[in-house]
Amino acid sequence: MPDVIGYGQAVMDLCMTFDQRPGVNEAAFATELSWQYGGTVPTGLCATRILSGCSCGMVTAYGGSVGQFIIQDLVRHGIDVSHAIERPEQTSRLTVVLSYEGSRSPCGLPHMLTDLQPEEIDPAYLDGAKYLYTHKYLPGHIQAAKIAHEKGIKVVLDGDNYGQGTPSLLPYVDYCIISEKFYHDMYHQEGSIETNLTNLRSLCAAGAVVILTQGEKGLTGLDDDGFFHLEAFKVDVVDTAGCGDVFHGAFIAGLLRGMDNKTCARYASGCSAIKATRIGCRAGIPTHEVLMHFLETGEIDYTEIDQRIAYYSKMPTIINP
Repeated sequence: MPDVIGYGQAVMDLCMTFDQRPGVNEAAFATELSWQYGGTVPTGLCATRILSGCSCGMVTAYGGSVGQFIIQDLVRHGIDVSHAIERPEQTSRLTVVLSYEGSRSPCGLPHMLTDLQPEEIDPAYLDGAKYLYTHKYLPGHIQAAKIAHEKGIKVVLDGDNYGQGTPSLLPYVDYCIISEKFYHDMYHQEGSIETNLTNLRSLCAAGAVVILTQGEKGLTGLDDDGFFHLEAFKVDVVDTAGCGDVFHGAFIAGLLRGMDNKTCARYASGCSAIKATRIGCRAGIPTHEVLMHFLETGEIDYTEIDQRIAYYSKMPTIINP
């Protein structure tokens, strides 16, 4: 059974980078194009797999030819998809991600897949797992987190957005890593970060770790040893798509390598910084060796990363087994 099991939506991304934001009614030509793949948990899980080498499994719904491409890329990363659920009459999402001047604009069709349902969660698949990784607050994801919690499996939440079901999920969460959007939606800019993170921790599982990621402002965390703050790494940003996702995946990889929480956070921050220097969600994920070299020296070895950039620059095709 996998060491880490992810539950979440997987998408296909067509990434395009521009020198500047296109104006109204103005023609613009991309400086770089890349056919990649996204989705909060699938991308994070790819980072966990690349950085730790541990076994990972992805539970997601998919459909259509886009779904086939998505599943194929997960398999390419060595991720078990035996419990992915195909919906033949539906189709997975294709998102166009426009990046310019260090920012991004994801443009996609409305949700076209029925999300994972509670009855589709197989408790036996979780047996032996060390971590469950999720990002949604819908019934199927809450059910998976509840089962994991009861089995003693640590639950990692990518709190990208605060949703109506959040209060039902939090009691099962052991690692609550949230974005500024989640933070502001929950606390509406009232109270201090220390006060609010203390409150958030009280809503999670006993002994939970909570971390607020703040982009170029770094991060603030809280665990049994108290608060800690880390500055962000300074890099030449090309594309921020997937940075939060790989942060979470790298944090899990750090846990699997036996790092403490603050070291995991620095490890994850470095991974996210490296990814930001290349287009797309996944191609810029470094190996453990590349990441450690960056943390020690500030230098990035792009040899393997740019091989993946070249791979994703080509139009994808279905590879028959």
